Amino acid sequence: MRQEDISISGFTLKHGGVGGLATSLFSLVLMLAGLGESGGVGSLVYVIVIGVILWAQIDYRRSEMLPVEYGDAFKVGAMTSLYIGVITIVYGLLHWNVIDPETGARALAAAEAAMAEQNLPPEQIEQAMAAQKMILSPDVALVVGGIVTCIAGIIISLLTAIGTRLADELDAEEA
Repeated sequence: MRQEDISISGFTLKHGGVGGLATSLFSLVLMLAGLGESGGVGSLVYVIVIGVILWAQIDYRRSEMLPVEYGDAFKVGAMTSLYIGVITIVYGLLHWNVIDPETGARALAAAEAAMAEQNLPPEQIEQAMAAQKMILSPDVALVVGGIVTCIAGIIISLLTAIGTRLADELDAEEA
């Protein structure tokens, strides 16, 4: 029989909180090490997200008496990524407004330098910089980043839920 007292949203809050703190601390360490602008190293955050989603799904599977359904494993992963996304947005607001308010200015300068290297006409650079200023404003950048984290988490959850479900089926066959 299933344990009905396990709430998915309550269960995933712990995992999402740990994942959000881990990704925020990782981003802070990258900034302190001077690697905050590096996209390649920064994408390692998604490795943390994958690990936390797998941890949440496996932990949820272990807490249930019967095999976990695919939908439940997916919900656990999706809710975990939602919590990670919310915590990431809160950290990002703190980072862009308190810890390092010059983040946006540096990103704009890097974008302008990249466009100048491409020998674009000044009018085209001006238009592109206007769009960059809107995209790289703290509010837009952080909300888009949080949404991207949630979407990536949902895609990861779809894939890892299959593995979680298959592991349950293999365990049931062995019994």
